[in-house]
Amino acid sequence: MLFQDLTGHGFGIDSVRYQGTLRYWYEDRGYGFILPDDGSQDVFIYFSQLEHLCRPPQLGDRVTYELDELSGRPKAVKADIPGVPRRSYGFSKMGMAQLFSARNILRFWMLILVSIILFMTLERWQSLQDDKAALAASPYPDMLRSSLSVLPLDPARQCGIKNQCSQMRSCQEAIYYLDECGVTGLDPDNNRIPCEQSVCSLAQEK
Repeated sequence: MLFQDLTGHGFGIDSVRYQGTLRYWYEDRGYGFILPDDGSQDVFIYFSQLEHLCRPPQLGDRVTYELDELSGRPKAVKADIPGVPRRSYGFSKMGMAQLFSARNILRFWMLILVSIILFMTLERWQSLQDDKAALAASPYPDMLRSSLSVLPLDPARQCGIKNQCSQMRSCQEAIYYLDECGVTGLDPDNNRIPCEQSVCSLAQEK
């Protein structure tokens, strides 16, 4: 079996290094053939075995390589061209092209957009929680209650008839239904201020 490392070079069974000359090279197809120095059968070579070099292979290049024969025909692996330096970065041209392809760029910006939306949503939620905690800890609930006169019991208005803020005619009535009737749905955040977005809102008390 042929294994490959991160650079695309294979580990063949035969670890002996051979030498030869690049006899054919089909740049548009990405492969070619090496004429071994010992005059044996031409050796097939993929571009991936040479893409770590600073320039593309050229006809007549001297090539050193190891031999993998497990694929049914001699194939060069772990190849080099003596005198041609290696690239100083880890990505090949093909890898860079794939990294910056239109599809990957679109996915990258979509990920950024989703992250921004999630971050803003989390910030908004945390801000609301902080506001509720600050309001519950403030003296406003007690000040609100002390500033309102207690509603007398109205026999015509029994507990349980009303259970929504839209049905409350005043903040006094909302507090009465919360305290005396136990309609906790009027105070969903449990800060002792019922209907704070409507009849008991800060704006209406100013």
